[in-house]
Amino acid sequence: MFSKKFSIFIIGLYYIPQLIPSRKVSNTNGHDCVAKDFGQDSTVCVCNASYCDTIPLIEKLNSSMYVKITTNKDGLRFHKEIGIVEIENKASYSDIVINVNASVEYQAIHGYGGAFTDATGINLASLDGKVAEQIMKSYFGIEGIGFSLCRVPIAATDFSTRPYTYLENEDPELTSFSLQEEDYQYKIPYILQALNLTNNNLKLISSPWIAPLWMKTIASYAGSGTIKEEYHPTATWAKYLLKFLEEYEKQGIDYWGITTGNEPSLALYPDAIQSTPTVAWTSADMQKFIKDHLGPTIENSSYSTINLIALDDQRGYLPDLNEILNDSAVNNYIDGIGIHWYQDWYESANLLDEVHNRYPNKFLLGTEACSGSTVIDLIFNTRVLLGSWQRAEDQAKDIIEDMNHWVTGWISWNMVLNTDGGPSYTSNFVDAHIIANITANEFYKQPAFYTHGHFSKLVPPNSKRIQMILQANNNESDVVSTAFKKPDGGIVITVLNSSDKTLDINIIDEDLRIIETVTPNSLSTILYWKD
Repeated sequence: MFSKKFSIFIIGLYYIPQLIPSRKVSNTNGHDCVAKDFGQDSTVCVCNASYCDTIPLIEKLNSSMYVKITTNKDGLRFHKEIGIVEIENKASYSDIVINVNASVEYQAIHGYGGAFTDATGINLASLDGKVAEQIMKSYFGIEGIGFSLCRVPIAATDFSTRPYTYLENEDPELTSFSLQEEDYQYKIPYILQALNLTNNNLKLISSPWIAPLWMKTIASYAGSGTIKEEYHPTATWAKYLLKFLEEYEKQGIDYWGITTGNEPSLALYPDAIQSTPTVAWTSADMQKFIKDHLGPTIENSSYSTINLIALDDQRGYLPDLNEILNDSAVNNYIDGIGIHWYQDWYESANLLDEVHNRYPNKFLLGTEACSGSTVIDLIFNTRVLLGSWQRAEDQAKDIIEDMNHWVTGWISWNMVLNTDGGPSYTSNFVDAHIIANITANEFYKQPAFYTHGHFSKLVPPNSKRIQMILQANNNESDVVSTAFKKPDGGIVITVLNSSDKTLDINIIDEDLRIIETVTPNSLSTILYWKD
């Protein structure tokens, strides 16, 4: 389906760190983080059955005050400080000046979250029930980081313990379609728990990785096989995806969106270096599939309002969408475009602007991201790095960049992995926001858990990005920022300082002025209400 660009996802091993004694780090709000140093550039927060740090909601302040929330390399985690707003045009030198214009609004935010993979559920089920509950509350509870948009695989992924589908034997009529034990044990219970914790304020997106072998042109779950031509007239694959929605609805789970398929570009790779299950598509075949099968199948069902999301692949393949959406019927069926982050370090964010300008009625959404998946991680055995600030910073920078280029949300990959970065039947081990130590019956919140939380908790769904102009004096190029207006009118300014210096910042919003500092290697969020 895509141009001849390659990204590398090679199997890696787990880095075994040196353990250093734990210490408490105060966030001045809620239960403190119990920090533990594993020899990386920052620390994790340790949780068990009896204790876990919490992050209470930020209450609305009067217009004379603001709150600053800081997470940094030195160990602060959602550290809260209250300040007084200046209501005069006082001149003051600052390293960073941020001019805010809340009257200029851009995209609305759909949400932030992670994925309910089999690996996530397996790790949750392997822990004591109270420990697993602490994880769920950390993500979805009122004193957690407020995940509101999550992704659910349709059958197996590389983060399952086996490749499986819902129709192993040939059955074009789908009469023997059945959910598997992984759905009933590792996905459905935790999705229902998350829905309960969020009072059903959780949007879900489904994505297919794997197709039954009898449907594919090559009898391999990975590789370049696509759906056999003989199953196109009966829309068998489209009906298979629809059947998944029906079966989950029977379990009390509804979906907000469904993608056309996870990373079809993986089919470009030789099987020797890529074993992730996938279904291959050319642009022409994907256009035909959406136009003749998936689009009409969904439109003529009880799920006609579900959001159909195209691409679900790397940013670099965005130009290939033109070959799919140039058909008016296909264009009408597609609601959004899913983007993965793995090539963002070298693919320009201007591609996002180009797609938005060409298709302004399609939302852009970050549908997958994780650290620890590169060749370097394979070579140096750094799939999981407990306490890596650099990975948290990389992800925060990517979120800010995406938000500033029309993206409406950002979903990380596995929510919980073990200390190896799995399980994964393809040994495709990676990092996650929460790492479960099954033997010790405890888990570790990575720095990236908290930096992601600066968005998922402090920028709720239906917030809107607003105009913000950052002026950096002294060539402070290590600072990036974005700004939002919440549904309750609160203004959110998020500032990532990647430098090793404390910087002065001056926020100007009409006659309102906030003079603050941001610590070295930190993510700071400043929140205020003007009325």
